[in-house]
Amino acid sequence: MPTAHELRTASHRALRDAIVHGHPVDPRALEGWAYRGTSLGLPRVVERLTWKTFQKTFYRDPFSGALRGWNVRLE
Repeated sequence: MPTAHELRTASHRALRDAIVHGHPVDPRALEGWAYRGTSLGLPRVVERLTWKTFQKTFYRDPFSGALRGWNVRLE
């Protein structure tokens, strides 16, 4: 598994290969969890307008049963 530094400095091709050859995630394993992440592969101008680090939170809507996730900016 690559380190955070390796992913942050990887080429677009290497990031694509990591996604294509990665394993699927069971949505049920995400319910109720939050994790910290780093945006990878975005153009620098987009990073300046949005954010580089974030926390993603997942929640199962009890009425619809839909799994929802949202990002929260970290500074």
